[in-house]
Amino acid sequence: MAEYMTAYDYCRGIILVLDYSEANLVEILKKLDFVELRQALTLLIDGYAMRIKAVHIITPSKTVEVLVGLFKQILSAKLGERIQIHKDLESLHKVMQRDVLPEELGGNERSIVKLHNEWKDVLSSKEFQQYYDKMRAASTNEKCRQTDKLNEEYMGIAGTFKTLNVD
Repeated sequence: MAEYMTAYDYCRGIILVLDYSEANLVEILKKLDFVELRQALTLLIDGYAMRIKAVHIITPSKTVEVLVGLFKQILSAKLGERIQIHKDLESLHKVMQRDVLPEELGGNERSIVKLHNEWKDVLSSKEFQQYYDKMRAASTNEKCRQTDKLNEEYMGIAGTFKTLNVD
């Protein structure tokens, strides 16, 4: 999914909506790995340059609020501020347009099942698979890197473009 978003330049960012209103909290806690979650977020934000505009969590549980509070401590302050907890769908509808929400969340968009099937078709298409294979094979040709010559154009340091200012 991240490769697709990068390929088609979703530069305006993404909004995540997590519906835990009917979830079994004990099962979530058993499977939740904060380290892995942090690594996934780091990959999306830094590796793929994704901008997370907002995270909306729907849950009536006070325990989830406490967990989110703990999780915010390991995130950047900016990202932490973008996480909102909603007790119900009405609260979510106050901050998000119904036109972008699926039927299951009280919106006017297609159902999650239909959207999921459409994404599977897009991501498994021949065109996208060719693009994905090309990106996976991309690399630098290290034979072309100048390592033995100091070049004034590159600040006198072979293999780097960084500038060091010393006062």
